[in-house]
Parts: sequence; structure tokens; C-alpha cells
Amino acid sequence: MKKDIVIQKIVPMIAELIKDEHHEVKMGVLQGIQQVALVVGPEIFSGPLLMSLSNLMKESQWRVRLAVVTLVSNLAVQFGKEFYAKNLETIFLLFLTDTASTVRDIGTEKLQLLANEFKADWVINGYLPKAVELLNKEKLGYLHRTAALSSIASLTVALSKEQIGIHLIPILLKYCKDPIANVKFCLAKLLAKIIPKLDAQTLNSKVKPMLAEMANDPDKDVQYFSKIALNLC
Repeated sequence: MKKDIVIQKIVPMIAELIKDEHHEVKMGVLQGIQQVALVVGPEIFSGPLLMSLSNLMKESQWRVRLAVVTLVSNLAVQFGKEFYAKNLETIFLLFLTDTASTVRDIGTEKLQLLANEFKADWVINGYLPKAVELLNKEKLGYLHRTAALSSIASLTVALSKEQIGIHLIPILLKYCKDPIANVKFCLAKLLAKIIPKLDAQTLNSKVKPMLAEMANDPDKDVQYFSKIALNLC
């Protein structure tokens, strides 16, 4: 089908169907948008359609929100980091504060795909400042702090050992002193996963001492997961 026909006939249908009251219809439309985008190109995402995607992240049905996160991440890979930064970033980052753990977890997986695609410079100068900005919000709940920290730890896939030590570890270690035990034992588990990716200096001078301190935390779960991580050092 020719591009001009798709723009004239199909795109208006998408704009209407994406507003349907049934979430199954919305999800079907979201799954088809990427195929249409292959024909039309990035110009399919005019203001109204982007606004519709943003509004869908407020849907009560978490599967719709997950479909938006999946679509947006796929489009980011398809059209590149400049298009992502200009049009999709604000929508995608909503996964960090989603109420559904599945959306937050899948969002982190999709973030890893973006990190692999956009490389270290984007991780350090593009994503990390946004995650830190979110963490600095005073009223951010512990579940969303954990989501942001998990997302940061996942970025090791695109960074060297030196970059991990310089850019990621200081952020993670700062929140090892979080007042909420759930955040601390989550961090102990995250550190355990990335220990093999750390250089010896970072591990021995920064991570290991923090884990030793956490192993004496009043909370038993924090103690438990910190000791597991320590045994991997």
C-alpha cells in the first residue's frame, strides 16, 4: 500500500480506534502501529497521536500501558535516539512510576535494549540524568525509587567496567543508606548481579565495604541479601 494512501485512510482510523472504550481494541491498535510506521515513517507521529499514546499511559488497565511502553521502545530503536529524545522519551519514562510491577519490570528490560542500541554516551548523558532527577523528588515512593535504581543497574550492559564504577556505583551506593529496608535489600540483590562487571578497585574500596556495613543492618532481609552479595566479592 502506498504511503500517501496509508496517511489518508489508515492513520485517521488509528487515531479514532486508539480512543475505543475497550482495552482489547486499544491493544490491537497499538500492536499494529509499528507496522504502519514502517510504511509511513516517523511523520505518523504527529502531535495528536503522541498525545493519545501519552494519555494511554493513564489507562486503568495495565496491559494497555505495557503495550504503550513496548511500542515506544520498539519505535525508538526503529527511528533512532534523536527521534526518541524529541518525541518518545517523556512517554517511555512513565514506566518508572507505573503502579504495576510488570510494567516497571518490562520497562527496565526495554531500557536495556535502548542502552544497547544507543550506546554508552546516551546512557551517561541521556538516561542517567533523568533517572537521578526522578530519584531526587522528595515524595517519590520506595517502589518507584526501587524501579529507578533497578533501571540504573540494568545499564551495565552498555558500559565498560570503568564507566560503571564512575557513573553507576556512586548512585547505587548512595541509596544503600535509604531509610526503607525494601530499597536496601533490593540494592543488595542488584549489586550481587553486577559484581562480576566491576573492576577490582571499585569492588574492594567501595562496594565491598558498603555490603559489609549492610550485613549488619537491623533488618534481617537486608542482612541476608547483603551477605549473599558479600560472598560473591
